[in-house]
Amino acid sequence: GESQRRKKKQAREEREDGDRGFQAEQPSVQQYESTSPPQQAWRQQPPQQAAQPPPQQAWRQQPPQQAAQPSPQQTWRQQPPQQAAQPPPQQAWRQQPPSQHQVPEQREPTPFRDQPGGRGRPFRGQRGQISSAGPPQAQPGGGRGQRASQELQSRPSPGGQPPGLQGPIGIPSIQQPVAHQPTRRSPSDGRQMAEPSQSSPSKEQKETPPTSRGKGDAASVESVTSGITYLSLIPKRKIQGRPAKEGHGKLIKVDTNHLALNMMNTKAVIYHYDVAVTPERPFKFYRPALKEIQKTYYPKLSPAFDGKKNIYSFYKLPLPREVLHAKVEVWDSEKERLREMEVQIKFANTVDFSTVGDYLKSGTSLAIPQEAIQALDIVLRSPAANRFVPVGRSHFSPPPGQLIQLGGGLDLWYGFYQSAILGWRPFLNIDVAHKGFPTAKNCIEILIDLVKSCRSQLTRDYEPDRRAVNDFKSFIKNLRIAYEIQKGGVKLKRTYKVLDLSLCPRNNRFKTANGMITVENYFQQEYNYRIQYPLVPCLECGSKEKPISLPMELCRVLEGQVVNKKLNELQTRNMVRAAAVGTDIRRSRIEHSIREVDFNNDPCIREFGISVDPRFTNVDARILDPPQLLYKQGTRNVEKGVWKSGRFLKTNPLTKWAILNTERRVGMSSLQNLVESLQRNGRDLGMDIAPATIVNAERPHEIEKQFQIWKQNGIELAVIIIPERGITYGKVKQIAEQQIGILTQCLKVRTLDKLSPSTVTNILLKINSKHNGINHNITCSVWEKYFKRPIIVFGADVTHPSPGQEGVPSVAAVAASYEPKAFSYNMEWRFQPPREEMINDLEEIVKQQLTQFFTRNN
Repeated sequence: GESQRRKKKQAREEREDGDRGFQAEQPSVQQYESTSPPQQAWRQQPPQQAAQPPPQQAWRQQPPQQAAQPSPQQTWRQQPPQQAAQPPPQQAWRQQPPSQHQVPEQREPTPFRDQPGGRGRPFRGQRGQISSAGPPQAQPGGGRGQRASQELQSRPSPGGQPPGLQGPIGIPSIQQPVAHQPTRRSPSDGRQMAEPSQSSPSKEQKETPPTSRGKGDAASVESVTSGITYLSLIPKRKIQGRPAKEGHGKLIKVDTNHLALNMMNTKAVIYHYDVAVTPERPFKFYRPALKEIQKTYYPKLSPAFDGKKNIYSFYKLPLPREVLHAKVEVWDSEKERLREMEVQIKFANTVDFSTVGDYLKSGTSLAIPQEAIQALDIVLRSPAANRFVPVGRSHFSPPPGQLIQLGGGLDLWYGFYQSAILGWRPFLNIDVAHKGFPTAKNCIEILIDLVKSCRSQLTRDYEPDRRAVNDFKSFIKNLRIAYEIQKGGVKLKRTYKVLDLSLCPRNNRFKTANGMITVENYFQQEYNYRIQYPLVPCLECGSKEKPISLPMELCRVLEGQVVNKKLNELQTRNMVRAAAVGTDIRRSRIEHSIREVDFNNDPCIREFGISVDPRFTNVDARILDPPQLLYKQGTRNVEKGVWKSGRFLKTNPLTKWAILNTERRVGMSSLQNLVESLQRNGRDLGMDIAPATIVNAERPHEIEKQFQIWKQNGIELAVIIIPERGITYGKVKQIAEQQIGILTQCLKVRTLDKLSPSTVTNILLKINSKHNGINHNITCSVWEKYFKRPIIVFGADVTHPSPGQEGVPSVAAVAASYEPKAFSYNMEWRFQPPREEMINDLEEIVKQQLTQFFTRNN
């Protein structure tokens, strides 16, 4: 007790000395008083008087002229009044914007531009009179003072210079104290902060217990970055302290599809503008409208436009008061008329390209200059977007020569993908891209192709195959078509969007001024046109309130329409077949795209001072020595990714299993041959496989019923024969493993025609793994180094629904090994909201996986 009294007395004497010295330097003004909410243990005080801290606090505020040495009990020292005071660890005092504090009502001069916080025009909370009723309320995301600060930062400065170029932030000017309370910019987040004032804390404040917030510099930084907590979990790139290269494998040189970017002005500050176009749809008229704006208002500048909402310009655009409203007319080639568009361009902010260099030097992944990368990416996409069909980050054009048909009314278009990325320097990554575009031809011709794929024919007197009609309906829905017909020697043409299919012309009736009439008779009377396929469904266009039915044979699909529908199995197979080419062909296509775009001659890219090296970047690489595979009776060497399997390390006998055939064209002999092949090859691999039960079923409800029976009978594995057309792989997995809970192995029907020993071995590799067996292990120095003790390996991914699928959830899956050598895995999955990338139930899943590993490994 005596020691504490001596410390308090010493602290009180030091405070009194400091107060007298500080008051001798400052003019006397009326003392401000403020109150703070109970959860805050701090006070804002005017700079004219020293704060009187509670007795238990051993610190004092020093004037800038007298930097007193702290006592041994002090863990910090007071900064000059021009800087934010750092509170001691025992205190939770924090600076707040001036609008959050109650002070006596008093008239003050309005701060002008040459004063800290001055704007010429006062804002709320700084209008010469500072007042508030009651204690300030805590507001999530910042209070009024913070919003006022954001308003100040978004307004242009007096010299016509946009915000963000008003000089350094966080360096207040030194001036004589005045009656009003000056503000400053917080160096951490740019908010308006009041200078610390000096007055005695109230009794209520003295009794407020300190909180964890504001405990020194670390806590202050943590509170500022609380909004990006998850980013702090991302590991940093380690420039120093990396393990030495051990030199495994063979050293080679490889060319990468990364083109080096050269920026003449790495410290450039560019201008970002927001764009709003009316009407909002369709987007394809946005670029022509902005081109007309450019010709009229800034013809000598070449800004970059992303096609929707953002413009980036190297120079400041000559916009009156930072906003431009204008009306332009663009040509609509489909409707062959001018279309009026209203465009608004408004200054948003500035983007500093120097953040890219700072990021590359710092070697950290926590402060990615996302806005600068986005601006750079949009600038580099500018030449391709004006000449090709843009789809996301890819650009397409119809291939020269004969089109490759994917089936189902789609043609294959070649294109390229491009993206600006940061490695050890800025790069432009370019790769080939492939996409299916609707075939630009008559709708009846597309239907004929679909009918032929169903092994049928389209005639005048018979209805088309129902499967072909369903395929055509999924293809044509929401596409734009051109309707053309002759009347009186004049060709009439209009464009529509297809809503659905309706009844055929012979049965499709609608009301006219003369009564009800069929579509077939209407075209005969009105246009003297005899419909060739009266039993083919009509295209329903117009609107849902006033639909119109058009004969399919008079409609043509327009070229270059972007569709984001999922490809069927036939289209996917043809796509893979066309895209799977050698590296020399792939490289030549990339180089052809680079020449076609011609980045370095684009006026926008040149205006930004950017050049693209057309050569591939050459880097060092290694071909690692393949590991040996350990089997039950020895090891196997891997050569060029191929090896011959030995007897499996661990197998479990397959005593009760079955085959479900869903393709009627497959005979019993083919299925029996599959069973014998699996048994024969299984014996060579150490698997004991019993005879199988064979059942035929085609429809989903029959398949589900059979799965339920097998589940009750204890079937360990069901091998499913998937047809070319009919029930799909996804549907089988949904019924078997989601609804029933039975293990399945799916085989395509064409696999039964090529049951070679290698094909059967590959099937058994999957079956043994699913049946909790271990096929092989790896023997190499690296593997043994990491697996000296039991290690668990995790893998996680989220699968999202295909474009156009509404109301379909995303599926999150986490796999984890459950044996010491990481060759057997357990999987947990969860449904979650569509397009949700973060796994919601990850903590519980990880707990279950760890428990599984712990249980199986004792």
